[in-house]
Amino acid sequence: MDELLFEIEYVYPNGTTKSTNISVTYIFHIKRYEDDNKVSFQVLNSKTGQNLANSDYVMYQNINDYENKYDNKRENKLIKTGSGTTDASGIFLLPKSKDREYDDSIIYVPASKKHLVIDRDYDDIRNNRNEEPENQTRILKNIIIFTDRAIYRPGQKVFFKGILKQEYYDQTKVIGKQKVTVILADTNGKEVSKKELVTNDFGSVSDEFLLPGGGLTGEYSIEMQAKFDNSKNKNDDDDDNYAAGNLYFRV
Repeated sequence: MDELLFEIEYVYPNGTTKSTNISVTYIFHIKRYEDDNKVSFQVLNSKTGQNLANSDYVMYQNINDYENKYDNKRENKLIKTGSGTTDASGIFLLPKSKDREYDDSIIYVPASKKHLVIDRDYDDIRNNRNEEPENQTRILKNIIIFTDRAIYRPGQKVFFKGILKQEYYDQTKVIGKQKVTVILADTNGKEVSKKELVTNDFGSVSDEFLLPGGGLTGEYSIEMQAKFDNSKNKNDDDDDNYAAGNLYFRV
């Protein structure tokens, strides 16, 4: 499967260390709809923002996760657990059941030799709409950010992409033709560079930043913000009028 795997090690002032693995692949998914019986996902190319329409896929999962049996003595091998084809919008459905968890399932698209990982099990509804106040805003907007790598050297270019999306109840859509502010910040949170971009028809923006050739190294970040012109409510603090996202990487 086509992916890049990075291991990042953090060294704390007291000498202790912590490491984490980061998997970088070039397709991703957003949840489009969810009810008691099913959940639907849309598969997108993280470089172009276009959906993977009419694409065959195969689902894999570790046998321990699939069978909900965790025994250190047996081999936790990868097994095929399903297959299907996305529709004209790049959407596919998975049935929901108390006995079936999808956490860490791998969706592999043979035509593109790429994959994505489902990071939730979706065995039940997480939020009960009946318990929400009737006047509570249920629209959630956020920005998903990608970079071409997880680690850079000073003076290198960072190629980035952002996808602006909105969730309303159990449905999700991408937002096109929206202004987005993109900020590169150094390890102290200080702004290094800034760009003003507009999302395309697929709700995405992409560009690059040039990292400083010298100075601070460590954990940098890319922050994206979008402010919406909501004629019904001009309160800048309202979630309807604002979306944001950030991504950290090492220099």
